[in-house]
Amino acid sequence: MKPIAPEVVRKGSVVRIPRASGAEVLVLSYVDLRFYDGHVERWIGPGSGYLLPSGADVLERLNAWGAEVIEQQYECLVEEVAMDFRDVSAQAFADAPVEIVFEHTR
Repeated sequence: MKPIAPEVVRKGSVVRIPRASGAEVLVLSYVDLRFYDGHVERWIGPGSGYLLPSGADVLERLNAWGAEVIEQQYECLVEEVAMDFRDVSAQAFADAPVEIVFEHTR
């Protein structure tokens, strides 16, 4: 029998911003899960690629992409967690706070 699902701490996305203009921005979805022994794991989901935007609203667009990716992909993360655990609550994923992290890559 599968173990009971861990607690959903947050869902979010990591926006990996390349240093080179015209390169692709990778946005990865994730969910942070707290297990019953207290440790937290970040489970990475699928991602999406976008061309690095230019203009005055770059940060707003990157933030919007990050929010869009997690909203589109959190159900995939629910399914992934449900493969290993029982009693996975899709509502807990839906209600989880959202965090968008920005990283610069080489």
